[in-house]
Amino acid sequence: SCGDLTKTRVETLDLSPRTSNALAAANIRTVGGLVRKKEEDILDIDGLGSKGLEEIKKTLKGHNIELK
Repeated sequence: SCGDLTKTRVETLDLSPRTSNALAAANIRTVGGLVRKKEEDILDIDGLGSKGLEEIKKTLKGHNIELK
């Protein structure tokens, strides 16, 4: 069963520790919270630059999810 992916915790996504920690520090804990953000919101997070954004997009795409 695929379940509700939006409730999936970000740390289960196989993101690098740096990206996971930056998201956690920004209080983004679930996939649902992550996909509500726009790309520029993610770029504004401390410790997440374009590389982190690309990593997030690539990982989400593997789950057939896209950012706004």
